[in-house]
Amino acid sequence: MKELQQVNDLKKDMVLIGQQLVIPGEIEFMEAIINGAADNFTIEVESDGKAIPLRVSYGTARKYEEFAGLGVFVAYKNGALINIQ
Repeated sequence: MKELQQVNDLKKDMVLIGQQLVIPGEIEFMEAIINGAADNFTIEVESDGKAIPLRVSYGTARKYEEFAGLGVFVAYKNGALINIQ
């Protein structure tokens, strides 16, 4: 949390829903197959035979169920989904 506060010039350790933050770290990419939602804020993709959980905005994971089985190109950072194509 301290690193997020510094990078985003936050005075408190509170973040508002919808607030945009800079997340330190490198963006990573992979080809994967969408398995579906693991819970309300996590989806699971499979790459190279490994199941990989990726965090998404709370309550949005179930929408990925309709894409289960599809091959996609995934951009993610620190275990959080950035984009799927």
